[in-house]
Amino acid sequence: MKDGQAAGEMLLDIETRIGELALREERTEPIHGRPGGGTHRAKEPLKHERFGLPQKRMKQSQAISRHPEIVQRVKAQARENEANERS
Repeated sequence: MKDGQAAGEMLLDIETRIGELALREERTEPIHGRPGGGTHRAKEPLKHERFGLPQKRMKQSQAISRHPEIVQRVKAQARENEANERS
């Protein structure tokens, strides 16, 4: 149980760090004047592709990194639940 708790906290830390990096990374510039608007420069992948993540996963990581106080609360609650289960 203790190892599972540690792994869960580590995963949250990893997601937070991915989100922090993604938020700092510049978006690709839109191409104006292309039919349909275009969303990126030729030969430059979109941000989530540069990170090697599905777009939804990158957005989730960014959301997690924007709310560190909630992440800490979730970790504390999980530790408390684990302690209660052991009792």
